[in-house]
Amino acid sequence: MKAYFRYFGTLLLLLLALFLAQRLLFLGFAHQRLAGIPWPEVLRCHWKGLPMDVSASGYILLVMSALGIPLLFTDRTWPRRAIVGFLTATIIVSALINVSDIGLFDAWGTKIDRKALSYLAYPKEAMGSLSVTRLALLLFVALIQALTFIVLLRRIDHRRPFTQGALGGRIAAAVLVPGLCVVALRGGPQELPIDKSWSWFSRHPVLNLAALNGVWNALEIAVEPAELERNPYQVMPDGEAQAEFRAARALPGGTHRSIVKAGRPNILVILLESWTADVIEPLGGDSGVAPQFTRLAKDGLLF
Repeated sequence: MKAYFRYFGTLLLLLLALFLAQRLLFLGFAHQRLAGIPWPEVLRCHWKGLPMDVSASGYILLVMSALGIPLLFTDRTWPRRAIVGFLTATIIVSALINVSDIGLFDAWGTKIDRKALSYLAYPKEAMGSLSVTRLALLLFVALIQALTFIVLLRRIDHRRPFTQGALGGRIAAAVLVPGLCVVALRGGPQELPIDKSWSWFSRHPVLNLAALNGVWNALEIAVEPAELERNPYQVMPDGEAQAEFRAARALPGGTHRSIVKAGRPNILVILLESWTADVIEPLGGDSGVAPQFTRLAKDGLLF
């Protein structure tokens, strides 16, 4: 069954070449962020991204290996068409994911994530961060990318027969190929499967995100549940919380404790992006980083 293994080996090389091209495009569009980064570290990003490329390929090839099992026992046309059709659709979708990652990184410094997807509810505002010229260029890049790899896909011989050889060997191939795909998608035979941390190796975010395979990242977002499916701060029913709150504020004589002196205080709420307690000295953070906020904390309530 060497022909069967060679066939899937060829498909694997095609996918790895696709992902390499997408990483080069990502780095090419982000070339300004590479200023001052040593070239060995930039090249290392391809090595760090290889396990995620293999993992993403494992997911794709697992589907194709399931479609290809009938070809080991009967020479039908529909499995071949299904394999080519599925891989063609995968190439097109991955090209769109790639240019979406490029556009998102250019605008917001990130790849596709749940926060970026949530902005799709406001398409007009989301598109406002991308010029028409830039959008047209990215769509053109996606088109050329998809056409190039679809042409390469069509050059592969998908009509080769796999029904020759001993029945035992064909049964073994039907089991071994999907098994190898499972090992690949896990990132290897280790105890824990691959995760995003495998691509994080540099202090430069552009290299870490370049090493993060776009298709793998999109699959992870689609499969994994949201990190916060419920309010993580709600530890008791609302009724019980209200009762404890009223009991804590109650004073003898039916009055309630107030934390402000004014009857109708003027309250100003300020939201700070990426603000962290790690730099707030009264909260145990580093000293001297935010001295003015420390001064404000002494004049008000800090919690």
